[in-house]
Amino acid sequence: MHESRLVSDLVSKAESEASGSPRKIKRLTFRIGALCGVPADSLRHGVQEQAVARWGHLPAITIDESTDPIDPNALGIVLVSIQMAS
Repeated sequence: MHESRLVSDLVSKAESEASGSPRKIKRLTFRIGALCGVPADSLRHGVQEQAVARWGHLPAITIDESTDPIDPNALGIVLVSIQMAS
């Protein structure tokens, strides 16, 4: 499934950017490109499932949906930010 691979890659990127401390991730923010075709609810559900399975907790998830079809990321999903617990 196309979405499963995207979600797995995004969660892996978050893990990498969390410098080996994914259990401290409090919030993830994503932006879905205007031409991506992945519904926000599907992205949210997939990230929630993987986060709980891999990290043992559920961070807050924020999803922005772009409406700009000429944005360089219009066909994909971008991990915009990670908020870590102190």
